Amino acid sequence: MGAECSAAWQAAPAVDPSIALPADAGALVLHVAASGTQNYACTMTPGDATTAPTYAFTLVAPAATLSDCNGVPIGDHSAPTGAAAPQWTNRDGSVIVGHRVAAYTADATAIPWLLLAASSHSA
Repeated sequence: MGAECSAAWQAAPAVDPSIALPADAGALVLHVAASGTQNYACTMTPGDATTAPTYAFTLVAPAATLSDCNGVPIGDHSAPTGAAAPQWTNRDGSVIVGHRVAAYTADATAIPWLLLAASSHSA
């Protein structure tokens, strides 16, 4: 069995109030580290006689391995049904599907930080 997790690991991280957990959310249940990618597609909106086409990056899906505080893989993060329904699948067979509640842009050059809520879960 691995080393115990530090108290800091077992606490919810400090974030902007716009994406903080609601007061009635209860205790932190699981904290994991993710290693992987956020995959995007570049989409074009055609222009017309007076405007040029515009381009935007749209999130397709994440693809990450989730690990505990000791670096042991415990699951995966993906979005098999689309970016609007991110999914976390643990190696014990449990699955959580989420949806976006709020977003905060901490750095204009990075993807937004999100507050998510469970849409469904199993096990």
